[in-house]
Amino acid sequence: MANHFEIILGALLHDVGKLGQRAHAAGEGLSSAAQRLADYLCPSDRGRLTHHHVIYTAEFVLSHTAFLPEGLDREQVFRLAAYHHRPQDETDRIITEADRLSSGAEREEVVDPAGTSASRRVRLRAITNEINLRGQATGLWSHHLKPLDPKEAFPFRDDGQRADLTAEYHALWTGLVKDWSRNRVPDPWAFTNRALSVLERYTWCIPSATNVYPDISLFDHLKTTAALAGCLFLAREGAPEPFLLLTGDFGGIQDYLFGLRLGAGGLARRLRSRSLFVSLAAENVVHFILRRLRLPLTNCILSAGGRFTLLLPNTEVAERVLAEARTQLGEWSRREVGCELHPHLAALPVSGEELRDFGAVLGRLGERLEQEKARPLREILVRGEEWSEEDFLLDALVSAQEGGLCDSCQRRGGRLRQVRGRTVPVCDRCHEDAEVGRRLVRARYVAFCEGAGSLPFGSFHLAEAETDVAREAHLV
Repeated sequence: MANHFEIILGALLHDVGKLGQRAHAAGEGLSSAAQRLADYLCPSDRGRLTHHHVIYTAEFVLSHTAFLPEGLDREQVFRLAAYHHRPQDETDRIITEADRLSSGAEREEVVDPAGTSASRRVRLRAITNEINLRGQATGLWSHHLKPLDPKEAFPFRDDGQRADLTAEYHALWTGLVKDWSRNRVPDPWAFTNRALSVLERYTWCIPSATNVYPDISLFDHLKTTAALAGCLFLAREGAPEPFLLLTGDFGGIQDYLFGLRLGAGGLARRLRSRSLFVSLAAENVVHFILRRLRLPLTNCILSAGGRFTLLLPNTEVAERVLAEARTQLGEWSRREVGCELHPHLAALPVSGEELRDFGAVLGRLGERLEQEKARPLREILVRGEEWSEEDFLLDALVSAQEGGLCDSCQRRGGRLRQVRGRTVPVCDRCHEDAEVGRRLVRARYVAFCEGAGSLPFGSFHLAEAETDVAREAHLV
């Protein structure tokens, strides 16, 4: 019996063969062992084998998964990844169902017989093609077939010529294989997250399907298929609503960001730090919930601007974790930020069919979030059916003799510190903001650490080098 990490990894790799197929001429790049599997893996259409990408998926798993964390069986991962078009049992069908849901609908696919090169001539279309200003279309924009990098992420104006892209695909395939082999993380959760990152780097620019309008990347399809498969495996058997969509955000962001006194010194540093802090606080909540449920970052659908959306299994365990998260978030808000930031979480059980109209589901989820915003911090302010009056009071501020109000935020008690040649009271949070803002301009890495800290469920560290952040986070 497969475990949920094998299910997730198998789903994450189920279509990686699309890159392998486009990176090679027909029949090339395959070992004899993979070629012998064609009759077992490929569906048949009027006597011809189709969906040849599954053979390249099999090749990838057979040749490049020599290392897997303890508890992950290579044969299980191979079966789950390679048999999704010809499932043999109920476990295989989980990947098939997740693949179908991820695609958005059961659609008639163009048969791609061995030898056709059409898929090697199609680029990923950019979202800018949907922009129409004053009736003027922006033209055709596409993405380069390059590893993910800020310099390569912006689309280019495409002349529409369907040139052979095999060499570009092959360069991506070679890079993927090389970086994949470096993933030797022994923990299944961390291994899967790193695998997700490697796949993002090389498949973000590849169209998932070339027989329809090619605006969905292979990476997005792999990620959502893995998220759906993990939930289907873990959800209550036969549950009509196996999925639980969770969204969350932080109220009071604007007041928190700009609640600083002009002329106190270090304003730019503190603004940089507070903006980062809001983003990291949301990411920290995402990591906590997913790690407690042993789900990788595949299940984070969105995280930006202090707001996030997760796809979770609809289970009692998930409900308990969310209840724990709500309570701890409320306590953190009161203790660390004086309730200036107040977190909200809203969940919505959904069926697979409902996910087909994802926009409508997000609309319903947004309505639930608005209801949660109308009763902020209720987890700590209400005990049973009564108000918890003592929790409405924050800790007493320090007296003037101890330093007085913080010169920067005017909201917390400060300690006397030197700021631009003046001795003024500065609270610990504003002092930390200034230090983080100073380091942020040179930092290249950030690490989350479990345990007590300024974030809701831990702390973070910045560093200029990978080894430095590992050392500061006590990872080495």
